[in-house]
Amino acid sequence: MASWIPIEDGSDFSLQNLPYGVFSTDDLDQRIGVAIGDYVLDLKALAQEKVFAAIDFDSSTLEEPTINAYASLRKRVHQDVRKLLQEILNESTLLGPVLRDYRDRRDRVLVPLSRAKMHMPMHIGDYTDFFVGLYHAQNCCDIFRPGMGLPPNFSSLPVGYHGRASSVVISGTPVHRPRGQIVLNGIPTESLCQKLDFEVEFAAFIGRGNKMGSRIDVNEAEDHIFGVVLMNDWSARDIQQWESTPLGPFNGKNFCTTISPWIVTLEALEPFRTTPLTV
Repeated sequence: MASWIPIEDGSDFSLQNLPYGVFSTDDLDQRIGVAIGDYVLDLKALAQEKVFAAIDFDSSTLEEPTINAYASLRKRVHQDVRKLLQEILNESTLLGPVLRDYRDRRDRVLVPLSRAKMHMPMHIGDYTDFFVGLYHAQNCCDIFRPGMGLPPNFSSLPVGYHGRASSVVISGTPVHRPRGQIVLNGIPTESLCQKLDFEVEFAAFIGRGNKMGSRIDVNEAEDHIFGVVLMNDWSARDIQQWESTPLGPFNGKNFCTTISPWIVTLEALEPFRTTPLTV
């Protein structure tokens, strides 16, 4: 799938991908865009110019400073917007007058990535960290329960904890080494963390939630997932190890979580779907 926009081989921002992000420039306020090649396509400007008029949805959600309102719409809307963008950007497009051949609009809505300042793509109301990968779970158990193997509940339910949503930041944000209580020579001591660690993880943004007390069937889960990002889960292992018994992580896990500023949709990943590992 090729675009009339030049895209280098190996670029993360192909026409198949089209990840969503929130950006600003010296001249533009915070707004939603999709990445394509070395550019950000300004969706706020396209929405204001009625480019999405043929799709039945509230296009003002694309004029918001975060993706939350748009992400909460039904999955069909996201699919239709993606399909239209791919057609507009395709090298063989029949919609050339919409953007490719409309020089004034093209110059306004295709913003070089080098000019874009990235922001948190969505407001995060809650954040939960789960054990999902077998090897990830085993590595963590080796740190805190050496020789004990996986916990007996691992294969029966999602093992997780709630983190601090306010300390989730985008890539490039400085990480401050936390200070807390650790054990040195058998004595609880206040100190800067001496065992700072991070794990590369896979995170999902929930676009459409559920009412308090109601449940989402596992077979409907993907209808609620707007997209995914890579994530660095930072840990102060010495602080965590001392404080976690019996209630679980606190200061050792709440000082920083780093995510990519670009949200990749499930539709973009569909060609790579495969059979999951089984325990």
